[in-house]
Amino acid sequence: MIDIPIVQAATGYTAPDGSQYILVFNKAIYMPNMDHLLLNPNQLRHYGVDVEDNPYCGRQMMIRKTDLDGDEDFVAILKSQGTVIFMDTWTPTDEDLNELSHIVLTFSKEWETHSVEFPSATSPEEKSVYDMYNLRVIQSIAVPTAVLSGTLSEDQLHFPKTFISTERHSNISPEDLSETWGISVEQAKMTLDATTQRHGRSAIMPLSRRYRLDRMYELKHI
Repeated sequence: MIDIPIVQAATGYTAPDGSQYILVFNKAIYMPNMDHLLLNPNQLRHYGVDVEDNPYCGRQMMIRKTDLDGDEDFVAILKSQGTVIFMDTWTPTDEDLNELSHIVLTFSKEWETHSVEFPSATSPEEKSVYDMYNLRVIQSIAVPTAVLSGTLSEDQLHFPKTFISTERHSNISPEDLSETWGISVEQAKMTLDATTQRHGRSAIMPLSRRYRLDRMYELKHI
């Protein structure tokens, strides 16, 4: 969808105790063809409104706004249906707009989503724990390599394993290949099956004589 109007929207809300309010959302998207209003919870949080919209947190989902003195002045209960988090509101009349208390939940200035910076930690204690965790994850320890000087004794020499065969065909077993390459016996069996070539051949006569006989056969028919 393109060219969606950005408006100052108002909707009515009835609290559990029966109190009624007018909720005001600045810089809200306006889609009159929809029967509900879409809210960005981070836009509310950016204005200082607490939004608890995690259904797995074990607490009541709600929107809570407090005044400058820290006294709680408004709470709206959130509900869920399937995976949708919502709250029940109603369309206010002109009389409602004039008489009911207004609760502003978003900034009136531009909501620039590309320039918003979310806080990385809510308290110095949490930031300290976060820094210690990062230090533990990314810190590495350099282990020095031990280098021996002088001539090694015979018991310290490790000669490479070799296979010497006087046979015409290799007789390497999966167990030998497993030990040499450091792989499992099953992998060694599959390696031998994939790399062993089994071609039939005939040694009735030398190849050169075969070519000569074929050539004579061709000359006879010219």
